[in-house]
Amino acid sequence: MYYIYDQSTTRILSREGKRYYQPAEYKTMSAAQAALTRMQKKYAQRNADAAQGPLYTAAIAEAEYYAKNIEKFVTRKNMMS
Repeated sequence: MYYIYDQSTTRILSREGKRYYQPAEYKTMSAAQAALTRMQKKYAQRNADAAQGPLYTAAIAEAEYYAKNIEKFVTRKNMMS
């Protein structure tokens, strides 16, 4: 399984047209690459500056690799303890 994520925030990008946030999971690398290309084309239609689109700011990673090495965590401590 593969994820498309934003490189600066490590947030998993969701599929277009969803009403609620559901991370897009792809079975193969080629399916993820095709989805990223579709995201870029939709971005280019809406915006004049296509160089800031998902093709240049996002990346693809396997789910296990993403969970172990890429995903950012923030440790918080309760004030009451």
